[in-house]
Amino acid sequence: MREDGGAAFPGPTQPEWATHESGERYLIGTGMSLRDWFAGRAMQALVHHAFNHIAEESEDGDTMTPEARRVLSDIGEVAYHIAGAMLQARKEGE
Repeated sequence: MREDGGAAFPGPTQPEWATHESGERYLIGTGMSLRDWFAGRAMQALVHHAFNHIAEESEDGDTMTPEARRVLSDIGEVAYHIAGAMLQARKEGE
């Protein structure tokens, strides 16, 4: 299992196990993981960069260049790589 850094916003309630209709068990009440929070923050910066530095209006009025489309299609994956690096740096700093 991948290290997720624990809960980003831990709450006072105890997590509970639930069962999905597929039979898979999962925890509820744990909130967002720190890894998810880091990835979301990284993704905001990546999207900002893509739209302010890569996207430009083309002749047909489309504001998405092929380069912007490629960058945006990879943002989720890149954001989680950044989040993993942030968690690793946090762990090494302890």
